[in-house]
Amino acid sequence: MTAEIAILNKNGVALAADSAVTISSGDGNAKTYNAANKLFSFGENHNIGFMIYGNAEYMDIPWEIIFKEFRNHHKNDSFQTVEECTNRFVEFIKDDKFNTAEIALQHIQSMIYRALMTLTEIANSHIAKVQSESAEHTINNDKIVEILKIVIEKVRMENIDRKSFRCNVEIEDFLEDFQMFCINLLQNHFRIDISNIINDFLTLMYELTIFRNSFENISGIIICGYGQNELFPSLRSFEISYSYRNELKILQKEEVSISTTDCTASITPFAQTDMIMTILKGMDPDMEEVVSEEISNASLTEDEKNSIISRIGSYQKEYFLNPILNITGMLSVSELANMAETLVNLTSFKRHITNSLETVGGPIDVLVISRGDGPIWINRKEYFDIKKNIDYQLRKRGYGNDNDLR
Repeated sequence: MTAEIAILNKNGVALAADSAVTISSGDGNAKTYNAANKLFSFGENHNIGFMIYGNAEYMDIPWEIIFKEFRNHHKNDSFQTVEECTNRFVEFIKDDKFNTAEIALQHIQSMIYRALMTLTEIANSHIAKVQSESAEHTINNDKIVEILKIVIEKVRMENIDRKSFRCNVEIEDFLEDFQMFCINLLQNHFRIDISNIINDFLTLMYELTIFRNSFENISGIIICGYGQNELFPSLRSFEISYSYRNELKILQKEEVSISTTDCTASITPFAQTDMIMTILKGMDPDMEEVVSEEISNASLTEDEKNSIISRIGSYQKEYFLNPILNITGMLSVSELANMAETLVNLTSFKRHITNSLETVGGPIDVLVISRGDGPIWINRKEYFDIKKNIDYQLRKRGYGNDNDLR
């Protein structure tokens, strides 16, 4: 995981990202390293920066490589808006060199297997309960099939978001690629007659393939800065999983456009946002959820419950969020950079002093972008000593406008 933030006002934008990356091994162990690059500049010709969170790869290709390919491909082009840049980038990653059919099949097969493991774990607990309540401590296959049908439906309801992240692939195409894989996987896993659950299982796996779900690895992409025609900065972000049969599984996320009227400042956190949202709203998001549940379960009328929740929201907005945004709107670019770094540092500090895995940490990269000065690195880690690599500096200068690129 990671912690990242984009802070925008009329003076410019500050982007900050930590360096921690967590790698999980097949035996369930996890290791955190503090050397990942998650923040990139488009270079001097473009007042635009990129950030990434979540999965560091797309179709088994590191995003860093894709960003730099896009940068090289468009280094002499101009984008009128950040939205145009975002659209061109989405089109760019549709290129065949980034999309291999075999890789897509592997990604979906891995997702199906993870879902099956969760389904099995839930089903086993139900089966064990039925066996313990039986006088003979046994269970027949028909009862197992009945439990599996219930569990499949439970997984469908609790792990799939059908409102977003649709990949436009027809079920006939999915069945052509995965029907036999799913049947063999299910048969080998349970070793009973699966004829009564195979349709339920295939429906579940098809929905996992086309809708957002909790079993897939998602990458978040943030593109922020200035287009040629933009006086003030703007931000666009999206989340992407994979490409399957030439269809991207993609979801548009945040859209921010600074103006003199509607939005004069914006603070947008990404990935692990709990500490930043605590500061912005005056309450930890988990605590906020507990309070909301307690109010919902209280012996009050619906009007009374809605009134309490509305009062809490109004109080947070008046005494926490609005004052911070008002001050943020007046900050200089250097102060935006300090604010962005501090907020990411606070997230890292919280992970350090609690018993959770330290998934935020390491050096914090900070990039500021203004209309007049373009992209400026405030903090930027290097994996080598740049003073010892004069040829590297000369090589970059030789390219003209790429002397400050990651």
